[in-house]
Amino acid sequence: MNPVKPATQPAPSQYSAAHKGTPCFLIENHDEAYYLWRDAGVLGIPVIHVDPHHDMWPIPTGGATTIGSYLFRALQEEIVTDIYWVVPDASFARSHRDGLLRNLRQLRVASLKMFPDRFECEYFGHKLLVTTAAGLPSFDEPVLLDVDVDYFLLPVVSAPEVCEVPEYLPWKWPADLVSNLPANVAMLTVAYSVNGGTTSLRWKHLGEDFADRFMGKDQRLDYFNRLRHAARAYAQNACAILKCAGDLLPSHPAAHFHMAEAHEMQGDLASARESYARALVADSSYDTPYNCGGPVLEERGETEAARLEYDRMLRIAPREMHAMTGLARCAALQNDWVRARRLAETVLEVHPSSIEAHRVLADAALRIGDTSTAIREYERYLGLIAEGGRSLTTSISTHAPEQDAFELQVRVSLSQLYWHCEWWTKAEEQLRWLSGRAVPDTLMSSLAMRRARALANLGQPLEAAKQAVRLVTVMPTDLLRVARKFARMRSSSTSVIGDAAVNMSRTVVTSFCSLACSAIIARSLSLSDMGTYSYALWISGLLAGLCHFGLPTAITKFVSEVQGKGNARASAVVRVAMKVQVILLICIMLAAAAYFVLRSANILWFLAVFLVAPLALQQAMNGALVGMQNYLKLSRISACSAVGQLALVTAVALLRGGAGWFFVAAILANSFTLALYVLEVKSAGLLSAQALPRGTFKTRDLFRFSAPVAYLVLLDLVVWQRSENWFLQRYSMWHEIAIYSVAYLIVARIGSVLVSATDTLLPMQSKASVQSGTATVGQAQTRVLCCIQVTLLPLCIGIALFARPLIELFYGEAYGRVWPVLLILLVSPLAESLTMVSIASLYSLNKQRSLMVPLTFTALLNLSLAYALVPEWGAIGAAIANSIAQLAEGCFLLTFSTLALSLKSPWVRLIRMYLVAATCFAPAAIALLYRLSLWYQGAIAAMCLVFYCIGMLYLGELEFDFAPKSGIQGRSAA
Repeated sequence: MNPVKPATQPAPSQYSAAHKGTPCFLIENHDEAYYLWRDAGVLGIPVIHVDPHHDMWPIPTGGATTIGSYLFRALQEEIVTDIYWVVPDASFARSHRDGLLRNLRQLRVASLKMFPDRFECEYFGHKLLVTTAAGLPSFDEPVLLDVDVDYFLLPVVSAPEVCEVPEYLPWKWPADLVSNLPANVAMLTVAYSVNGGTTSLRWKHLGEDFADRFMGKDQRLDYFNRLRHAARAYAQNACAILKCAGDLLPSHPAAHFHMAEAHEMQGDLASARESYARALVADSSYDTPYNCGGPVLEERGETEAARLEYDRMLRIAPREMHAMTGLARCAALQNDWVRARRLAETVLEVHPSSIEAHRVLADAALRIGDTSTAIREYERYLGLIAEGGRSLTTSISTHAPEQDAFELQVRVSLSQLYWHCEWWTKAEEQLRWLSGRAVPDTLMSSLAMRRARALANLGQPLEAAKQAVRLVTVMPTDLLRVARKFARMRSSSTSVIGDAAVNMSRTVVTSFCSLACSAIIARSLSLSDMGTYSYALWISGLLAGLCHFGLPTAITKFVSEVQGKGNARASAVVRVAMKVQVILLICIMLAAAAYFVLRSANILWFLAVFLVAPLALQQAMNGALVGMQNYLKLSRISACSAVGQLALVTAVALLRGGAGWFFVAAILANSFTLALYVLEVKSAGLLSAQALPRGTFKTRDLFRFSAPVAYLVLLDLVVWQRSENWFLQRYSMWHEIAIYSVAYLIVARIGSVLVSATDTLLPMQSKASVQSGTATVGQAQTRVLCCIQVTLLPLCIGIALFARPLIELFYGEAYGRVWPVLLILLVSPLAESLTMVSIASLYSLNKQRSLMVPLTFTALLNLSLAYALVPEWGAIGAAIANSIAQLAEGCFLLTFSTLALSLKSPWVRLIRMYLVAATCFAPAAIALLYRLSLWYQGAIAAMCLVFYCIGMLYLGELEFDFAPKSGIQGRSAA
């Protein structure tokens, strides 16, 4: 162990007996501790790290040393050996241990041993002890003492992904910590950590307070004690105490800053401004973006609370540029781009080097459509980056600034602006810089395609060809990145496409289990019995649809609109709707049972009536959870329900049960699913009977919305719920119903994925229409529609190519006639995507009444075609009638919603997508026509899929939305 070299910073003039001669350093950024240790020649000394953050994230090869990773660097270079991580006391409480454990697990520590008051483990071969200050062991050898002031303000260790907001008052004071620390300290480093927001500026002085107490200096202790007493006093008493403190040390900024905040709370703005000015004169470092809680509240996603903090700061200092920049960011987050632009321009008039203001102004100009301003400001932003400027969100590194947090996003946006202006040289320069970098929410192959086209436009065909080859090589990487992104995606994300992806992913298990159940039942029953079973299921679905009455859709809309105002309002919506739902359910079930009694119907029809109750109530419960955008709970319910149904159907098949027993299995499985829904909705607080003030929720608003929706649902029963089954039962044979039902089930599984995606759109559109108007609703509709179409086209084509042998394999050769019916019905998912996306937008704008007349016409068209075609053509006629009606409805609704939202017509864009898909998959269709072996067909289809992806990249359909995100985002390294 090397002795500590003399301090590179002047040491304090007086020391306590215990710490005489101990070098002490007060620093702002915590990574400076590593450089102090290194420059002092420290080697092989244990470190006591007093901090609610471990600050030892692994550093990738060539990575910079940051405030979140400097301890790892010190371990790498053997500056420190064992680490004693001292965490806030409450971190070991049962309710908070999870955050501490998640930090350790993400560090991938070894040999973890857990005790009630400490954790012991190994980290890269070094001992790591996590404990409280009182639990520190005694030390015979010298140690490094490394303290972060945010330890006093963050009472627990949070999970790594949590954005922390410091407490208003410290949970612990420096005097309480000093007594628990060892005497044999080789070097003391105290980090303020105001930059980054984990230490409030008002408590920056706690670092000096701790250092003075630890070093035995008592000249300023009376001053610090007065600040502590003032924090606990009422406003008037606080001002008196702070005045005394200011008189003791007039050159210290803390008392003046506290005085400014106290005067602002009393409404004495003149005195507040005078005190704040004195604080800045005493210490210029108090002029920081973190002079209020706005930035950390932004990072946490509490935009309105952040705006209030910035307003408070502007009352203290009306021309404070950091707060005004924060207001500009908040306006951008709230889609108020005009105000964001005005505020950013105001900041730049006074502070032209503000990198944040340049970026917000560019984002606002881009949104408003001012291309020239957007390009100019993005270029100025990049110029400031080159000079060393960094946005607030960038991970803090004192001596090796990391890449700015927004640089990748800005360069992508700038390349697109250059592209649209046909400035090919500048576009290629940006795309070249981005080449090989993993840009968030952007496919590397998409950037390679754009660069290849730019090079071609510049007359460099050889370089363009190289980029085209690279495009193919990076596709597997893109696929892996997309899979990882979906795997990491959490419920209730803020992105409509992200929510859609999460919700779609939960249907995979459900679809697989549903098709498996269908195949098992088909193998167990004859064609005629399968037709009878399918018809009974259709009856259940029809009766459940009659119970719908627009209530699940209304629940989704109203819950999503009021959830921000508290669960009491949301639960009021659910309770009212559920009461009506139960009444409707009882009436319809009794009416149906009476009808079947009069007709002396088969027992299977009575079982169909029993199935209606769980089906109908599931719809309402599902609407509540979708309105809460709680897709994680929906995923759990779907998975458990699907596996349970598969187990019951398999048991009935093994016991050789008939159609009736399979129906009993369906009733039990759906009853189990309903129980799961009830438990989740109840745990979400949506069934609690909480009293509401009069007038906060009007029941008539619910029914005004649901009444026209109820009529549209009746029409939906005709067009989308296989009304053709009635014609098949009346004019054809039972086996035709079996053929049609199996084909429809396969297509419906694709539809269920589609519905799960568009389910997320209605609550998002409802909130967007309230907050930002129709413009945001229109943007979301276009993004989701194109995303779904790009996904559906290869899926439908793949099913068309490979469904025939798979149907015969799983269902049996008797079901070979399903394939031609399936080919016709594959129009349905594409049409349904047009319908569902459009309806979500129109419902969110309360335009559902305008759909009644045209959709009535569509229903009549469906019935007319079914009446004309089913008697002669059977299942194929039913498929033709259904597909034509669905396609007509989808085309009309998309046209209508486009006009209602004042959007550019998407038909040209969609037709281009269809033509590219048809061209790319033509070789696979030819292979099917010539009946090549399944292996050859698979290889050709895989090649066609690659061509399809390239074609969609060329059209720009695989590019994500680069809408600016001007708020503060979390630091990955901190």
